[in-house]
Amino acid sequence: MKVIANDDPSIPLYTQEEKHWLKKHFDGEFKFLRDYGLSIYKDEDREEGRQLLRALMEGDLDNETSTRSEKARVDGDDEPEEENRFLRELEMHPESHFADHHFSEDELEWIEKHYDYSSNFLMSFGLKFYDDEDCQEGKLIVQQFMREDD
Repeated sequence: MKVIANDDPSIPLYTQEEKHWLKKHFDGEFKFLRDYGLSIYKDEDREEGRQLLRALMEGDLDNETSTRSEKARVDGDDEPEEENRFLRELEMHPESHFADHHFSEDELEWIEKHYDYSSNFLMSFGLKFYDDEDCQEGKLIVQQFMREDD
């Protein structure tokens, strides 16, 4: 992933919506960056954090939209337990299933057994769950582990 620094002070680093999302979910940029192993004192880390934030917000909006449409279709009490668990996980850890689409069902089962979430698995290997190339590398790693388990 190419990191582009914002050297123009007239361009805000975050939109008001992004600032609000950071405050709501992480109590600000510092804690957000810290939680993802990034430093507020490094421009490259801050730029990577902005890219991560935007990816998380995009996923959060997608989940919010689908959740609203699901609630409009079905009474929330009739939802299967598995779906309730998934929604609780997303609420507690918005990034938890962000990279799931890169993995097969069997790979996700293995990841859940050993790491809980695809994001945990990827981050444990220093990979970014919002970077497609890192996710492909993670897919190769999980396939190797699965072969070793057999």
